[in-house]
Amino acid sequence: MKINSYSLSQSWMQGQTARIAWDQLENKIFWMAKKVCPRFFQASEPGDFWKLLFMEREKLSRGRDVYESEEPGYLLGMYKGYLHMLQTINDPLTPALYRELHDVVSEGVYSNEEGSNIPLGFRSVSDGAEAFRVIWGETLSRAGYDELLQRYKTYHYVDPMTGDLFYFLKEAMESPQNTIDLSGKRPSFLRLKPTRPETAEINVGACIHFFEQRPKRTEAEKLSAIVRLCQDLDQLHVFVDGNIRTTGILLLNRLLIQQDLSPCILEDVNVLDCLSERELVEKIWEGQAIFQRIFN
Repeated sequence: MKINSYSLSQSWMQGQTARIAWDQLENKIFWMAKKVCPRFFQASEPGDFWKLLFMEREKLSRGRDVYESEEPGYLLGMYKGYLHMLQTINDPLTPALYRELHDVVSEGVYSNEEGSNIPLGFRSVSDGAEAFRVIWGETLSRAGYDELLQRYKTYHYVDPMTGDLFYFLKEAMESPQNTIDLSGKRPSFLRLKPTRPETAEINVGACIHFFEQRPKRTEAEKLSAIVRLCQDLDQLHVFVDGNIRTTGILLLNRLLIQQDLSPCILEDVNVLDCLSERELVEKIWEGQAIFQRIFN
């Protein structure tokens, strides 16, 4: 087979350009973290911050460019998103800021699975149910599923257009396509109909309002409020793509820092899909221990 030396050279140059941009952003994050939350990054060094940006911790051993073959632009977007999160750490959380975090982290990221760049902004069209591939014991549990059903029945968020924030759950839960296997013997797909485009901002605002109203006197109360907001937003899926990286990395750590709690590095950010509130708090504790081993 003939090798095109020009293509190889061009690919190498593109890789070098990307690494220079990564290094520059890594350094900016280093100094911004030292400025806005020094006690959490007191022993940090430039060169470690890319470890905050992975959706699955097991990929860390494969180097910081591991996602580039799956989603070119992923790491550059994550660097920009984390830096933006730190720069706006003192701004109030609003639907507009949540959308802004998503757009910064997603701009220019190409999804090989979709064959296009990740769309920016809230969903512009309703496009059926969102299938979360959940794995028993990892991103799905009996308690998490029971809590999801209970929230559908009892949530007191009121959407003036639908009457219920989680209106989409009834259709999803009663659908034969909802192939949840609580025995763990086969793959499960939790199908949740995403929030409608015309109510996306209202629904995100309702989630934030509920978070703000919850008591946060103790660490336990703070963590419970944080995981409830993050899981609600993950399951609402107000973006076509990029929901879990926005919520499970940027928003989660923003909320932890704001509540004077250690940031975390989750083993797998997809635990937000369908674990229970208590299980998610435990996952955050584990992620905080991982963070502290790296940065302190």
